[in-house]
Amino acid sequence: RIILWAANSPWWVGIFFGCQLKGVIVVPLAVQNTPEFVKKITGFTKARLIFKNQRLPILAAGPAKTVIVEDFFDNWREKPTSYEEAEVSSNDIAEILFTSGTTGEPKGTELRHSNILSNIEAVSSLSVGLISPKDHLLTFLPLSHIFSQVGGLFVPLSFGLPITLAAQVSGLHIRMNLQEDQPTIMTAVPEFLRLALKRIEEKAEEQGQLKKLQLLYGLAPRLPLLLRRLLAHKILSQFGGKLIAIVSGGAALDPEVGRKWEAFGIYVIQGYGATETSPIVSVNRFKGRKIESVGPPIPGVEVKIASDGEILVRGPNVVKGYFRNPQKTAAAFKDGWYYTDDLGFIDKNGHLHILGRKKYLIVTPAGENVYPEDIEAILNQEPAVADSAVLGIKEKDRFEIHAVLLPKINTPFDAFSIIESVNKKLEPHQKIQGFSIWDQPDFPRTVTKKIKKEEVIEWLKEKRIGAKPAAVIETVGPVEKILSEISGIPGPEITAKKRLIPDLKMDSLARVAFVSAVEEDLNMILDESAINEKTTVADIKEKISKKEQKEERYPFLEWPLYPWVSCLRVCCQFLILWPIIFAFSRFKILGRENIKKIKGPVLFFMNHISLADSLFFIRALPLSLRKKLAIAAASDIVFEDPKFKKFTQVLIFLSNVYPFSRYGQIKSSLEYSGRLIDRGFCISLFPEGQMSPTGELRPIKQGAGLMASEMNVPVVPVLISGTNILLPYGAKKLFWQKRPRVKIVFGKPLHFTPQDSVSQVTKKIEEEMRKLAL
Repeated sequence: RIILWAANSPWWVGIFFGCQLKGVIVVPLAVQNTPEFVKKITGFTKARLIFKNQRLPILAAGPAKTVIVEDFFDNWREKPTSYEEAEVSSNDIAEILFTSGTTGEPKGTELRHSNILSNIEAVSSLSVGLISPKDHLLTFLPLSHIFSQVGGLFVPLSFGLPITLAAQVSGLHIRMNLQEDQPTIMTAVPEFLRLALKRIEEKAEEQGQLKKLQLLYGLAPRLPLLLRRLLAHKILSQFGGKLIAIVSGGAALDPEVGRKWEAFGIYVIQGYGATETSPIVSVNRFKGRKIESVGPPIPGVEVKIASDGEILVRGPNVVKGYFRNPQKTAAAFKDGWYYTDDLGFIDKNGHLHILGRKKYLIVTPAGENVYPEDIEAILNQEPAVADSAVLGIKEKDRFEIHAVLLPKINTPFDAFSIIESVNKKLEPHQKIQGFSIWDQPDFPRTVTKKIKKEEVIEWLKEKRIGAKPAAVIETVGPVEKILSEISGIPGPEITAKKRLIPDLKMDSLARVAFVSAVEEDLNMILDESAINEKTTVADIKEKISKKEQKEERYPFLEWPLYPWVSCLRVCCQFLILWPIIFAFSRFKILGRENIKKIKGPVLFFMNHISLADSLFFIRALPLSLRKKLAIAAASDIVFEDPKFKKFTQVLIFLSNVYPFSRYGQIKSSLEYSGRLIDRGFCISLFPEGQMSPTGELRPIKQGAGLMASEMNVPVVPVLISGTNILLPYGAKKLFWQKRPRVKIVFGKPLHFTPQDSVSQVTKKIEEEMRKLAL
């Protein structure tokens, strides 16, 4: 058994399938799991290895050896691929999945090869004729969850579909993936659909288009799919423009949310399952689907309803039990049936409907059943409510239907009015009798975004009993924890009044690392340009609580990358720019043999002594690299300075410049560069950060070292001389001086990995550039 504690990536997939070929049992854990939980599961399963990401905490987990995923795959192309395949039977355990945040005795579900394969085959049989290799699937759910594995990886692989695995679950990151890869199918959880829909409606209200949107909702059921998509084309463009179906699972979907998504011309296919059923039990089909149901059972799976309304499941997808836990196995698996702890019913058409969790069912003193999900759906329609959790509270002789409300940020919130309004829509036995207001930015959630009601119940108990003793109050929150990891300052010393830059000594690279960690851990994208000398820890926490997401200053431009644009660009360079170079200078290129064999993307780092540098650099490149070149241009000059701004579009066309922030949104610039490299483009960058007035090489910025180590492409140092005679620093026109000699020298390619020290990489690049000047 091995622990796989890592984020979604091709390496996660490689490790998982490698283990299957060797007969190794995988124990996948979410990156959100605490180190204590990981150590507990490692000991419980007696795992021999822990595969983990670089940034996750180092564990002292007994005899288990830790392997850093990023290190493990260094130079993987050169490593031998021969191996001895193990004899694996269909009845062998493929993986063990533990419930996230399990307390007390661990409950690990044993999934055998036969369980998972039966589920893949059953779901695939329903999809024949509906999915083709031309489709493209996107999933952002953690692969540590079985729904993400089967729905987002195994089934699409069986159809030969290309798959986009989103590395982050923040809305902005997913939207970028959607626009970049333009998937036709997406797997999602109801919480994502609900929040994305709210954002669409908020934007429509801001733009005065809400009435038109509501009109579309009303007309959509009577309109054909293509006409709906035509009317909603602006909304669909935010999701790549080609999205045709969303598969929703992991939690109950509000039917109203599903209908609104279908109004945009997107099929919403809701299913139902559990880890113990590998995971799919039932799913809607494209034809005859019911948005308020989770569809009929899949082929080979039986579903029946017990006398108390509990859903029971039997079939080849149902596991045999829990790992080393005979008591819980006996309680959940009886006479071949799995007792799901979910309540539901089957309608006359054979569609399964979910009413809610059996353990959260509220039974009133009069014996009437109240399903919390019904009340939560109505509460969540209130404009000021971000989310809610409804519970039944019993204290001695007192009973109460209690609602815990999560207020929407920057919206007037009157809890009494909200409860009064909602109660008017409820049946007498459903009416809310008490409420509390959640005091954190969000509810605690599982990886599929379901509210952890056990923790909400504990919170309510503490609130009713009284505050926790000071000794057990957690003083280090998630923001302080991240800041501590980056700054090296102990968490308890990071108080609300501490300023990030002067007090915590955070430079530009540290700010990028901080923003990246917040995005990964808290699903929140901060604008690093808003972090200045005065920004305190309290300011950051307020931004996160208000969900003040970053708005990108510069959108990613597609048109300069089109092949026909590149072709025209090369022709114009030949006809316009080359004659200028010949007329005004004598040009010499050295070291071109160092770049002749380069086929793929490369980072060119060049000194900066004149505004004419890029023109001569473009001329020095062979055609194969020139037609796939993008030049990082200082956004504050080329894209914002009035003197240059009027020529920006011409520069984009002639030399494919793109905005690169020297200050402010540095992370956005790095991501923009990464997206260009993903498209196969080479990047040219001035690593000094600004032009040298003397012509001498200035110190290299550490941002260049960060790019060189993270981008995983060759780095070629370049030195240019003579352009400062032709167009000196501060000059406004070409300086005619007997056609000065301009020389460009290409150094040998350098190779770095993410594990290399940024400061050492920066130092090495500067050393190599200085050598070229000798």
